[in-house]
Amino acid sequence: MKVNEVLVKVYEPGRLQMAWQQVRDNAGAAGIDQMTVEEFAQREEQLLALIHDKLKSGTYRFQPARRVLIPKAGTSKKRKLGIPVVMDRIVGTSMHRVLEEIFDPQFTASNFGFRQGRSQHLAIRDLQRLVLLLLYPTLFRESLPNCSELDLYHIESFSLVELRAAITLAIRVNYAS
Repeated sequence: MKVNEVLVKVYEPGRLQMAWQQVRDNAGAAGIDQMTVEEFAQREEQLLALIHDKLKSGTYRFQPARRVLIPKAGTSKKRKLGIPVVMDRIVGTSMHRVLEEIFDPQFTASNFGFRQGRSQHLAIRDLQRLVLLLLYPTLFRESLPNCSELDLYHIESFSLVELRAAITLAIRVNYAS
């Protein structure tokens, strides 16, 4: 797919509308232009058309993010946070959706980073399953007798209690004095 074909998808009116819905649902603070999500909503049709026209003509430019300092959890320090303007959030969301449609089908089941419905917690559970399966295949199957062969490849089918029980059993069997 050529770059121009990707850009055409980014500025499709329906896709911009869906991106706007997501930005509106997320709310958030105003960027450097001081336009809030509520203010954008009042001029939604006009501003979405403006975004479309600027993207189509190649004249759209992202604005600098407004920098604010927010408290760091568990400390008195602060960290920098960039707040983009509402229009940039809409364009970024539209771009993200287009690129996700192109690249997500190419990822394997073991790719977890920055993917819809995936998290570091699921990655850890998948890794736990793989370690158990590779190091203790027989014990793993015996400690989870209700699981079919196929289930062993889908970590979502196991509860953390079952995984902990299998790990604990493996440790007892292999490291008992």
